[in-house]
Amino acid sequence: MSGHANDDGANRSPHSGGTAATGDPVLDRMLRGGLPRERTVLLTGGPGTGKSTLAMQFLQTGLDAGERCLYVSTEQTPDELRASFAGFDFDLGHDRLAVGTLHAAGDEGRRLRMRSLGGDASIDREEIPFTSENVAEYLSMASPRDRVVVDSVSALRLMIDDRRLFRRGILEVVRTLSDEMGATALLTAGAADQGATGRELQYATHGVLRLRREYVNDDPHRYLVVEKMRGVPHDPRRVEFEFTDAGIRTGPAPASAPCQSRSVSPSRSVVVIIAGGRTRWRINALVTGTSVRSVPPGENEQGRRRATRSSEARTTRQFISIGRKRPSMDTEALRAALADAGLSPYRIAAYLAVLERGSAAATEIARAADVPNPRIYDVLRDLEREGYVETYERGTLRARALDPAEALADLRDRAQRFEAAAAEIEERWQRPPPTTEAHEASVVSRFETVLEGARRAIGGATDQVQLSVTPSQFENLRASLERAHGRDVNVRVSVNTDPRDQDLLPARDALDATCTEARHRPLPAPFLAIVDRTTACFAPHSEAADRYGVLIEDRVHAYVFHWYFLSCCWEVFEPQYIDRATEPPIEYVDVRRCIRDVEPLLAGGATVAARIEGRETDSSEPVSLRGRVTDVSYAGEPVEESAVPLMRLAGRASMTLDTGNETHEIGGWGAILEPIEATRVTIERTERTER
Repeated sequence: MSGHANDDGANRSPHSGGTAATGDPVLDRMLRGGLPRERTVLLTGGPGTGKSTLAMQFLQTGLDAGERCLYVSTEQTPDELRASFAGFDFDLGHDRLAVGTLHAAGDEGRRLRMRSLGGDASIDREEIPFTSENVAEYLSMASPRDRVVVDSVSALRLMIDDRRLFRRGILEVVRTLSDEMGATALLTAGAADQGATGRELQYATHGVLRLRREYVNDDPHRYLVVEKMRGVPHDPRRVEFEFTDAGIRTGPAPASAPCQSRSVSPSRSVVVIIAGGRTRWRINALVTGTSVRSVPPGENEQGRRRATRSSEARTTRQFISIGRKRPSMDTEALRAALADAGLSPYRIAAYLAVLERGSAAATEIARAADVPNPRIYDVLRDLEREGYVETYERGTLRARALDPAEALADLRDRAQRFEAAAAEIEERWQRPPPTTEAHEASVVSRFETVLEGARRAIGGATDQVQLSVTPSQFENLRASLERAHGRDVNVRVSVNTDPRDQDLLPARDALDATCTEARHRPLPAPFLAIVDRTTACFAPHSEAADRYGVLIEDRVHAYVFHWYFLSCCWEVFEPQYIDRATEPPIEYVDVRRCIRDVEPLLAGGATVAARIEGRETDSSEPVSLRGRVTDVSYAGEPVEESAVPLMRLAGRASMTLDTGNETHEIGGWGAILEPIEATRVTIERTERTER
């Protein structure tokens, strides 16, 4: 990337409030100042609608304000970028702007080639694997940055077959931009990215700006609309824009809003503006009655005066409306809208009567509105207090309609709140509830897809990871495992090797940084990753005849793989590395393993204090309990003198916790009969009682 900035930020201008200006005054007003800081917004539209232009304009505005910016293109080479922006006043060589490209490379386009506009060899990359971590790492290389553009994410979607992986990847990129870099970002996408992909992009980002191009009488017009801006009030109306040297410029008013009528003197020339606000031709015209007659430039002044006098004889003023006329609302719909604004039926009827007449006596208004005469005076004064009318005396009480701008501000605020509420309700409806389980299983043909699925799942792990890998697979996942281990995720790794390659085991410092416990299986084994009791990624070992993979998002299937891991990859092999406490507090993510350690203590008369974190099995609501373990239960007769064999715990296994007020039966992974499934058990202390 080119244009590295000084990281000390000494020359950086302070942010103005909580928004980042886009460079277009009208759009900034629609957004109440600009894009919300440290949020990621999706900019979508068809080819040629101006996505890249607006995105670069957004960055140029930041550069002009002293901010540090990053532009990443996934569709154009550095030379194409220079050519694309050659007609605009964008400074691609600015010392606070980094510009780079991300492109598909390698077989089937599943790898990335990264290039900087300035040819910075320290951050250029040749064909590295396409992963969200690599993309996020590449973005982080330019950190810190105040503004970032990725143009576009549509190209990234083409590299990923699995929709869930794409969604997780976008979420990872958004998290990197917002949380790690603290940047305000624009992600562009083509208008063709609709359906599931479009919903995923809109769900992952905080807002959506949409650009459109439409033809009116064979003349292209471009429009912009703010479709969503989560948690931020905004103007949802459509505005027309045009291209300028500085980027895009939107019109002075939303395209859907009615244009104000303009009073035109009969002898005044009328300027007709067309094609997105640019003056294409000028028509000198005279208003004559109800028509507009063109006046040739060479017509003499006498003819002009005759036309003027003829016009003035028929009318003293004409109104010409330029623009799109909004369809009128019928009276009943208007009454309903005013009722929603809080007006009573009498006030609604009286106000509409005043609007129709401009001004009138109170008695005339009462008659027209069917309001009893004794009530009309209070009704008019209520309307006056609310800013709808003005009352005055001229022999009798009269009322006239006021400029509705102030009175209608509340109506518009209500409409905007309803619009925002509707958008939020729709967004929340589309958002999967926390307790929803996907129950998905996918069979894939490439091991790289399985490996990437495991990497993404480990990146989002919160409680537990179980992993069966070869040494090379371990190295491939090492960075993700280190981050998970750093988040206190319990990581158990079974490293399998060919009997001839025993010297390839990971070094102790690598295990220390990545896992809670490691064991060695000196035989080939399938690749298996099980994360948080829900996700499982499986592929046969490298020497198997069939090459395929399975991606699981389902607790039941993950539970089956869990028992395969315990019986074939874990239990029968000796530990190679253990990073677990031997004295309280001791944490367990598996109730069955806790039972094996606690049962001998209970048999010896010890008091075992524990804290349980988990969920209710019928509602999935989180549970946190603290108390004393009083009993353990599993199939068959108790084993008091040694640890209970694993197979004895394959059926129902539970602990009883006495909290002082009540007792709870605690089950483990797969709990059905027990009311609580524990995800983490902490033995806080044990006290032995002398017998």
